[in-house]
Amino acid sequence: MENNELREIIQSTGAAMYQERYSHGAAAAYDQLGGRTHYADPETLRFFGARILAAQSACNGLLYWIVESLGKDGRDGKRGFRFVVFDVWGEVIERAPLAEMFSTSDKARAAFYDWLGAFDLADHYTDRLRQELDRTTRQAARLADALGKVAVTA
Repeated sequence: MENNELREIIQSTGAAMYQERYSHGAAAAYDQLGGRTHYADPETLRFFGARILAAQSACNGLLYWIVESLGKDGRDGKRGFRFVVFDVWGEVIERAPLAEMFSTSDKARAAFYDWLGAFDLADHYTDRLRQELDRTTRQAARLADALGKVAVTA
């Protein structure tokens, strides 16, 4: 399936696609990931001692990825670099563990493109749509049950 077709399908669910509006990594990441995940919030970055060095959308806005720098032991010490990839709902779908971070941001970028070449975008969104359908079906059943209880007592 082509990315444009998949984009239209995912957009039909009400999900917002990622866009390019800023050139600076941290500002772009905060703009695009805000409201979807706390990953790029200034408070979160400060807590983990992380810095976002680059950020951009990929696959026609279906993915968003960043290159971050943070201490290899979690907060302090020698810094490493890794890429982190998000789907349109802000779910982290790929990132290296701290022990496997790269020594430069260029290596992290190259690793992202290697990963992207092997990633099956349609499979990911097929699984995510199934998860969302299951979640909303359970929620609809809970709402119907609650409505039935309220209607009986009203």
